[in-house]
Amino acid sequence: MGKKPNKLLIIGIDGGDPELIFRRFRNQLPNISKLKSEGRSGVSLSTIPSATIPAWNSFFTGVNPGAHGLFDFTTPPDYHYRINFINSSNRNVPAFWKTASGAGKKCAVLNFPSCYPPEAMNNGIMISGFDCPLPSGADRSFVYPAGLYDRIIRKFGQYRISGFDQVELRSDNMQQAAESLYKTVEYKGNVAQWLLEQENWDLFMIHFGEVDAACHHFWRYFDNNSPRRTGEEPGSLADVIPEVYSRVDRQVGELVAQIDDNWAVMLMSDHGFRGTGRNVLHLNNLLASAGLLKYRRRNLFDDSNVKRILKYIPLPLQKYFFRGKLAEITDRVEGMRRIGNIDMSKTYAFSEELNYFPSIRLNLKGRFLQGTVSYHDTLKVLKDAIAAVESSLDPHGKRVVKSIYRAEEIYSGRFTREAPDLILELNTPDGYLNGLLPSEPGGAAVRELVPDEYPGGKGSFPNGGHRRKGFYVIRNYSEYDFSEDEVEIIDLTRFVHYILDLL
Repeated sequence: MGKKPNKLLIIGIDGGDPELIFRRFRNQLPNISKLKSEGRSGVSLSTIPSATIPAWNSFFTGVNPGAHGLFDFTTPPDYHYRINFINSSNRNVPAFWKTASGAGKKCAVLNFPSCYPPEAMNNGIMISGFDCPLPSGADRSFVYPAGLYDRIIRKFGQYRISGFDQVELRSDNMQQAAESLYKTVEYKGNVAQWLLEQENWDLFMIHFGEVDAACHHFWRYFDNNSPRRTGEEPGSLADVIPEVYSRVDRQVGELVAQIDDNWAVMLMSDHGFRGTGRNVLHLNNLLASAGLLKYRRRNLFDDSNVKRILKYIPLPLQKYFFRGKLAEITDRVEGMRRIGNIDMSKTYAFSEELNYFPSIRLNLKGRFLQGTVSYHDTLKVLKDAIAAVESSLDPHGKRVVKSIYRAEEIYSGRFTREAPDLILELNTPDGYLNGLLPSEPGGAAVRELVPDEYPGGKGSFPNGGHRRKGFYVIRNYSEYDFSEDEVEIIDLTRFVHYILDLL
């Protein structure tokens, strides 16, 4: 392969799927296809679950979530059942850019998740990603060094982090949402191309989250067989997903055209995508029916009420609730939204009911203020919870859950004890993923969505969902040995270390 490159360009395509990239969209993605033909490519297996925060942080650090400690957008429930939204300071293992910067290398990290607040680096820059507090209100606190924000605004206008409001999805605003995605891809690409020219970088990373957003919310328009179709989908939205991919591919081509053979190139995703079905599991209702959970009242801070409250808070004021001194209120509300209607004094097992992280925690004595499960009863309660999950069937008689894992089966490291006790992989009848939604006390444990729920905005059950198989493409990898075409996401971290001499 010739001289080993000493610089690395990483382009993260959030949700990029190998089936779409390598086969179905191959002819529409000339730049990615060219890189594939010139290098090495394959499947990258995400974490379990294949969720944004654990997956990207595993890549950043080269260790699994049990070691870096990030499983979700929030911290695990503490002794008082409280949670806090995470930020970059919660990562318990340094990201590779921190190590590279400490070794004197110039690093640029643009728009990746878990990068708020941006980290100070020697001769480096960082721009936060979509999971930062209130991305629609980006300001100088999202950028390091802060002065870079002013330069970007002067040249490109208001910074675009997130393409559109993924909560309020209506048929009359989907075309507008698509246009916003297109513009955000172009904006991020233009900023990245400009920044790539500014310095003699050693590591340059850019994240495009628009493929993920498009696949979550436009899959039912794209896939004629989607169970989430009503038959009234406008044909104009069928091409949104391939068009977003195509526009990201164009940016890939522009960025690669700016570098020489001293650079290795890595394209990658944190997970892939598939369509979702209509089957929904209400996990706390299932646990209640098994006698493992008791409710106490209707939750004042349920999803619908929280969304309604936010509508009445002006955008300039919202920033104080998400990243200012009032952020603790937001944390408490989120905790109440998840588990505020559960009577913990009479509960043995409960779920935070996160669609992207189906899981169960035991209400252990010593771990929680109102813990009811002693150490000696742990195995029995686990068996009872597993039995309840295994017995849950969809309306067609098929198991709702595909696999159940103990935390120690899939994680290792000192933070494994903070993971949920049971992690679930939902089933995919006919190839379409089942979903998980918050329970209404007294409601069904398993049901089918009604047509009004088919769009599935963010925070509910989107019409496209994650799958574990992501992708990677690497060009100019010198003599680096890839043992298999299918690798774990942390195997890609080792390649970063190899190119940047961080081994």
